Amino acid sequence: MSRTIISDVDSIASDSEDGEICGDTSSDDSIIITHRRKRLRIESESSISSSEAEAEETPTFTNIPPTNVFSKATNNFFETPGPRCAPPPDASPVTYFNFFFTTSLFETFVRETTRYATQFFASHTVLNNS
Repeated sequence: MSRTIISDVDSIASDSEDGEICGDTSSDDSIIITHRRKRLRIESESSISSSEAEAEETPTFTNIPPTNVFSKATNNFFETPGPRCAPPPDASPVTYFNFFFTTSLFETFVRETTRYATQFFASHTVLNNS
């Protein structure tokens, strides 16, 4: 459906609503000018009635059966969730930190950082001042 926007422009200069002079005309502060907005009117160029246009725009839906069918059986879990070797509840924050960041992880950090630095310096020229 093609549509055309037709603007209906009101004459600003001829309307008495658009500009109004109040009091003494010698100062610029006494002139109040208000502007009216352009009104836009949308007209259809097609000869299709509104009911036919609505029928064309309404999508049709197809009833699709569900592909995932879940069983109603309950799962019985026998193990307790959570970490198996957790620190005691009154442990310090450093104990929890060491639980996740082990010595082998830090050794990996050092090894990879050293490897990256070696590759970087091999591919770039380094000034004596740096």
